[in-house]
Amino acid sequence: GFRRRANVHPVDCIEDPKLAVAGLATAYAELDALPTQETRDALLIGFQSALDVSRDDAEELATLGQWFVNECKGPDAAVPRIARKLARMDGAQGLVSTMSVIGHVAKSNGRDPSEKQGEALTEIKRIFKV
Repeated sequence: GFRRRANVHPVDCIEDPKLAVAGLATAYAELDALPTQETRDALLIGFQSALDVSRDDAEELATLGQWFVNECKGPDAAVPRIARKLARMDGAQGLVSTMSVIGHVAKSNGRDPSEKQGEALTEIKRIFKV
């Protein structure tokens, strides 16, 4: 469901909101140091639940999400770029899906968001005008 175009940033090529949700949630998870296996599992469960996809599709979304983050040169730059793309494509539904996946990640950590994650949530809310 993704085609890269020459001379266009990969995030700008996203046409499916599920891919943007995957990238944004992956970036959020990576803001808390290196994600643990529990965090990765929580992302997959979150994708399956919030985006209504199979386990195989969730794993593919996780791989593409990680690639988007890498193409943005890290999670700090990925969060605002992907959030803006998602807001333009899917509006409030994109935010609902993303927050559902982030909720799964937060439960897996069992603690409050890190400072960077808190700042990312503030940035996401600003972009979605919440």
